[in-house]
Amino acid sequence: MLPILEIGPLHIRTSSIIYALAVLIAGAFYLRRLVGRRFQAGPTAQALLWIVLAGGLAANLGGAINLGYELLTGEIFPAPLKSVSMPAALVGGTLAAWLIARHYRLDFWWACDQAIPALPLGQAIGQFGCLARGCCYGQPTEAWLALDLPDSYGDWTLRYPTHLISAAVLFLIFGLLLVVDRLGVAGRQGNGETRRQGDKETGRQGDGETRRQGDKETGRQRNGETRKQSLAADATTRIAYQSPGLEASAGSVANGRDGLKPRVRISGVAPRPLPAGALTLLYLALYLSFRLAVDFIRGDALPAWIGPLNTTQVACAVGLGLVAFAAGRLWLQAGRRPVVGEPG
Repeated sequence: MLPILEIGPLHIRTSSIIYALAVLIAGAFYLRRLVGRRFQAGPTAQALLWIVLAGGLAANLGGAINLGYELLTGEIFPAPLKSVSMPAALVGGTLAAWLIARHYRLDFWWACDQAIPALPLGQAIGQFGCLARGCCYGQPTEAWLALDLPDSYGDWTLRYPTHLISAAVLFLIFGLLLVVDRLGVAGRQGNGETRRQGDKETGRQGDGETRRQGDKETGRQRNGETRKQSLAADATTRIAYQSPGLEASAGSVANGRDGLKPRVRISGVAPRPLPAGALTLLYLALYLSFRLAVDFIRGDALPAWIGPLNTTQVACAVGLGLVAFAAGRLWLQAGRRPVVGEPG
């Protein structure tokens, strides 16, 4: 455990400083990301505060249940519950996000996709706070990756470095979400050279032969301004995806004045974008799988409840089942939903 900072009468835990930094850094990333996507800063910040508050309250729900049951009955709650639980915090934050999405009339899955990469970033930094506090420690071991670390009672010994393992995995999840989101945005919206390359492929910047081929496909002979206007009309019917709030007129697509215009295809099949919710479900699948597995080497894990699984692992397994069900529904809906401009 790292030392406690003393500033006059104030005694500040090092872990509390790291937790605060985790919230600030993840919150700054969340605001920069959403404001950059044309969300209003005020409501976006308010939504963040409500989600963090709901997650914090839900995280401590297990401790409140244990204490209340013991005070009322004089006995220990029959199912062992964590006093502070990250899976419970996810449930509370998700409920708050759902209510906020309903309030602002946003699609829930789409709204979650905009904010979800900030979550593993904050979790990863928060693991160093757990290391400083001595909680979430690993089981004693003599394996090659063991480090001399304390538990919550201050006992130092060789243990699995669960804090560092968790931080590394969460940083990897954060990076993967950014990559997948980037690929999805490129497929929906495109930018810079991608749009110019698409222009060359579709024939907007092609030469005479490409234009003549386009004339044969549409059955009309174009020249001069007539050709440009007809091309703009065709382009607007081939827009594969356009982010909410971004609009590109036929004239701006044809003349190339709109720097935020979506990528268009005059011929061929437009790329199918990621369905709303795909990024959120990817995070949940990866995090819940890891959380279920890492409890087998944690020294502060709850005792087994059903078979070899404790209540946290059972909750993660149930969550994975719900994720699989939601992913199946999204997959079926994405298969039925036609893409604008796709033949058929």
